[in-house]
Amino acid sequence: MVCLLLAGGGAAAASKSPSVGLIIDGKAITDRPAPRIIGSTTYAPLRVVAEHLGITVDWHAKEKRAVLCRGEWCLAISAGSEPDDGRIIDGRMFVPVRRLATALGAKVDYDAAKRRVVVTSPPKKPGWLKR
Repeated sequence: MVCLLLAGGGAAAASKSPSVGLIIDGKAITDRPAPRIIGSTTYAPLRVVAEHLGITVDWHAKEKRAVLCRGEWCLAISAGSEPDDGRIIDGRMFVPVRRLATALGAKVDYDAAKRRVVVTSPPKKPGWLKR
């Protein structure tokens, strides 16, 4: 089993930050809450992004940590105080979209004119992130 860990620690709240649109594999994602910009980083609800990419999420509330798995591959993400950590916002885990997508092998673009993040699944490779 492959396991990656992205930062851990406390939690932060930023419910008043501006929201942005989210496109995953060409489909507009309208799940709520919407992604939002905090500082210069776009954060999206972890479960929304992961599940739309076909990845299961197991939430460990006590540790404020999510474990994402697909096949034998797993990734652990914790809420923390650093800019690249996950953040608890309005009771939901938000993560920097670019950092999460890159860890999952996906491509991320930001369309500033339309204020939206565009995520494209990684190319299908034998044995990698099988659905």
